[in-house]
Amino acid sequence: MNQPRYSISTVKSAMTSPVIVRLAFVLLLAVAGSERAFATIDNDATATGIYNGQPVNSNTDSVQVIVAPAAPALVVTKVATPDINVPAGTLVTYTYTVQNTGNQVVTNISLTDAHFGSGPGPVPLNETLTTDAGTVNDSTDSTPNDGQWSTLAPGDVITLTATYTITQNDVDTKQ
Repeated sequence: MNQPRYSISTVKSAMTSPVIVRLAFVLLLAVAGSERAFATIDNDATATGIYNGQPVNSNTDSVQVIVAPAAPALVVTKVATPDINVPAGTLVTYTYTVQNTGNQVVTNISLTDAHFGSGPGPVPLNETLTTDAGTVNDSTDSTPNDGQWSTLAPGDVITLTATYTITQNDVDTKQ
């Protein structure tokens, strides 16, 4: 496995007490499709100052942060109302929910419905945010009611709806 190492050093000053922070990024690159890439962030902090013209140095304190691997995931559910013994001419409403069950923001979410009825298939529209689980307003829809959601944050849920009218052919062929 390739293990390139990157180190970034920065100096932050606060009047007469500069604080030197060294961040070392260790990136482990996956070489096989089944391995996930992840990172650790090593952080060493040291403070220095001046007292009576003499330098004062602190100890160095360290912390390591292990970054979770990216795991984007969506789960969709679909409900039809009504859904039992539906006669011809009945309007069926489909309600779809899409939940971001991963740990990454997912963008440009659209939904298609493979339809096997004899009439025109349902077109999912009227998207709304139904669960804003994390940071408030971190999921957005730049063009409302176009059947596509712009940005869905982890844990958040959107709902879309569509309708279909049962045809006599659907009843006759038991679609």
